[in-house]
Amino acid sequence: MSSWETIAAAHGHNTRSIEVPNADPKKLGTVEVLDLPGQNLTDRIKDRLAEAGVTKIRKNAVLAFEDLYGASPDYWERQFPSGWEKATIDQLMADPLVKAVEDFVRTKHGDNLVSLCWHFDEKTPHCHVVSIPLVTREHAQRGRKRKDGTAPKPVVKTTLAAKEIRGGSKFALEREHDEWSAFVAHLGLKRGTRGSEIGPEEMRERRLRDPQASRQGEEAARLRKSLKAKEAAGADAMIKMIETGQQLADRLKAEAEETVAKEIADAKAKATAASEQQNAARLDREAAAAARTAADEDRKKAAEERAEAERVKKEAVRRETALKDRETAQNERETAIIIGLEAISEGKIQRGAPDTTDQRKRVIWFDTKLPAEEKASLRAKIIPAWEWVSRTAEISHRMRSKQLEDAEKIRKDGQEVERRTAELDDRAHNLDTRETNLATNETQVERLLAQLNPLIDRVNSVLERLKDAPLEIRRWLNPVENLAKPIGSVLQQAEELRKTQDLVRVRAKGPATKLAEDDLHVQAAYAAQKGGNGL
Repeated sequence: MSSWETIAAAHGHNTRSIEVPNADPKKLGTVEVLDLPGQNLTDRIKDRLAEAGVTKIRKNAVLAFEDLYGASPDYWERQFPSGWEKATIDQLMADPLVKAVEDFVRTKHGDNLVSLCWHFDEKTPHCHVVSIPLVTREHAQRGRKRKDGTAPKPVVKTTLAAKEIRGGSKFALEREHDEWSAFVAHLGLKRGTRGSEIGPEEMRERRLRDPQASRQGEEAARLRKSLKAKEAAGADAMIKMIETGQQLADRLKAEAEETVAKEIADAKAKATAASEQQNAARLDREAAAAARTAADEDRKKAAEERAEAERVKKEAVRRETALKDRETAQNERETAIIIGLEAISEGKIQRGAPDTTDQRKRVIWFDTKLPAEEKASLRAKIIPAWEWVSRTAEISHRMRSKQLEDAEKIRKDGQEVERRTAELDDRAHNLDTRETNLATNETQVERLLAQLNPLIDRVNSVLERLKDAPLEIRRWLNPVENLAKPIGSVLQQAEELRKTQDLVRVRAKGPATKLAEDDLHVQAAYAAQKGGNGL
């Protein structure tokens, strides 16, 4: 639609604000789906253009598209077996085709959709969709080139571009038909025959909305009326001449029929010629539009290829520069790492650690005795590998600290071993001394036993000889028997001392922790020995 008058006519037809001959007022009527500000299509389109920033409109610009969406009568019979005319508005608006139309056009046109109106008062339900052909793209600025030789930067504008959207040919509409048929294929709908002529109902609606088509229809109606008037005039003349004779009536009738047939043939010939001229002009326009479209596509393709080549070239230069930068950075980093390792090994760098104020950075502690100039030079050289050097210095510092800790621990462990060895040597010396004393005691005990054994034997021999002596002798021997009891006690103590010596020898071979207990046993045995000797 290229004029505001055509848009106003479309609004009147869609909203039934004007008389529509093929609309039945007894049926359900129309339903506008979109709730947009504006009383009519003209206001809505102007509001959208102002919102998009379109202030200037070309004289030949297409202001809006009007598309018709619907389905065959078979679909509506399948959805409403009892007849869609008997359904309510809510039932019709809940049909999946209605939802599919809204989803399809909203996705396709977005904010440029200004009207979606369903008609339920004609032969078959259908929907009129009005959209604005707005396109946002870059526009070159006019004017002289800049001082550096570059053209002014293009600006991004939103303009009316119907040709860019539909290509100015019927093939664009055919592609939209294909998209729509694929979108509703799940509803069991198939695309109509390609290139088929429009039906009489749509032609009648177009004539009602298009003033030029309406004028052509009015002219054809006047021509048919003129022919009918001439036929009526000829019939009246023949009726008047019947009275003069049958022959004259037949001749006049034949002349009238011939005249009418000639005029009809002339009118048909003129109509055919006009139709052929229109068809030829339409074909010429379509061929020219197709040629322009092909040329535009070729230019667009060439521009895209040039842009792609330029992009590839820039990308190659960028990658080459990035590769060189990476190689340079890598070389600097390797040099910095070598210098940093040498500084760490020489002690110029003491340690590194994370920065407590910012965990993403690291710090390095240099030797405090390092001159300021050498410190600044070393700092500048290791900057490319600063974090790596800091981490390495930190690891080296930890290793040195660990080595010092291990050395100190080993030193302390050695001192402890020496102390325990000396203690064990002292205890071994004490054991040797005690063992020597025990051996001496044992020798003394054996010597005492050797002295007592002959005396005991003599006493026993005397006792054997005196068993049968008289009582007087027996009384004489009583003091001797009394002397035998202390001697037996000494012998018993000697036996206990020997057992104690054996026990001391066994325990002397055990842990050093039982030396005190052994000392007690030895002292007890020695005291017992001394007591026995006293008796």
